[in-house]
Amino acid sequence: MNKTLKYFNEIAKIPRCSGNEKNIAKYLCEFAKHKGLEFFADEFDNVIIKKKTSNFSPIIVQAHTDMVCVKSKDSEVNFENQGISLCCKKDYLTAIDTSLGADNGIGVAMILSLLDENFPMNIEAVFTSSEETTMKGAMNLDYSKLKAKYILSLDGSVENEVVTSSASMTEIEINFESISKTIEPCNAYCLKLYNFKSGHSGEDIDKCRLNPISLFFNYFKKNEFNLHDININEKSNVLPNEMIAIFSYSKFDIKDFDNYIKEENERYSESVKYELFNQITNNLIDSNFVKKLKSFKNGVIKKNNQNVICSCNIYFINLKNSKIKLSLRANKKSLEEKFLNDLNVHFSNSKINILDSKPFFEKSKNNLLLSKLLLTNKNAYEKEIHAGLEGGIFAENIKNCEICVIGATILNMHTINEKVELNSIKNVYQWLVKTIQSIDF
Repeated sequence: MNKTLKYFNEIAKIPRCSGNEKNIAKYLCEFAKHKGLEFFADEFDNVIIKKKTSNFSPIIVQAHTDMVCVKSKDSEVNFENQGISLCCKKDYLTAIDTSLGADNGIGVAMILSLLDENFPMNIEAVFTSSEETTMKGAMNLDYSKLKAKYILSLDGSVENEVVTSSASMTEIEINFESISKTIEPCNAYCLKLYNFKSGHSGEDIDKCRLNPISLFFNYFKKNEFNLHDININEKSNVLPNEMIAIFSYSKFDIKDFDNYIKEENERYSESVKYELFNQITNNLIDSNFVKKLKSFKNGVIKKNNQNVICSCNIYFINLKNSKIKLSLRANKKSLEEKFLNDLNVHFSNSKINILDSKPFFEKSKNNLLLSKLLLTNKNAYEKEIHAGLEGGIFAENIKNCEICVIGATILNMHTINEKVELNSIKNVYQWLVKTIQSIDF
């Protein structure tokens, strides 16, 4: 574990927001040179490091080098050229005023620790770039340099959990026509809602967290009001943390609204805050469109038992410019197709564009790697997750491969409250080592 933390501390000093992985790629190449290991690097900042001291079948151990970079309002960190500051709080490792990057920096650090071990292994360590945004690393990787059919990704976030399938993720832009018009200037309110718990738009979408869109519209569910604009600008894989709405309502009562926010905070164990200003506006959103937006199902769309298998996250809104962006996650192709069809019906007379699409991967029928993982950890269990992973791209490029995903317990990913359980790092690393040592196929 000490080596894992040592490497993570080094990684944390390197700026590595998605799209800015050049320095972390250089660090990995220097590591390989220092250890005398074979390595390859490409123009997309992917790095492959190989270590063969065993004649058994090779196994790919994989992690992505980038992180979701978010910071507090008061933080002066410049993610372009600065790393992050770490601190320990009780049994957790966290960062000061920024996201931690444990997703997937802990995975990267574990693989480096593994390559630093002396026992026999046949490892193809694959470090990919931009997983959190475009997945350009996995999509442009030279798969001809890999011989393994077994892939163990360290991109998990729950100790003892073995992910054997993942969800697709489709980013969608909707452009509307004639939903706003220019009016005579009038008095309105500008409401800023912020400090939502937020979280990962796949793994946290069913955790009963407040969403600014629903919080705002639920307050007006029984009342007619005029909407002049809504603005949300978040990353596609993050649940929105704040929203600005401009509205007018002649019966608006600030005390009533304040009580509403307090009640919702208590109900959901959150600490949402708001600011309210007077504002002059000359823009008005069509009331029929407002009704459609209010009735649109944002969040969990469908579950299978306790597992979310289809969901939607609206992460960008600019109604004045008639644009909405959302991310769709689906564990089955049929669910993805149904959602897109329903979306076209709900927002008819709009232009819907697919901005990006990442594939899902399904569980292998005879997964020998899964058997090893369950054998080397008696507490381990299988899980389908509702998050997009690079495994879908690997599965498209390495035919008949077997994919499993494990990782240390990470809480509040992609937020300034992100933290990783220290004991979990130790346990998962020991599990990784035992599994690699047990490879005999």
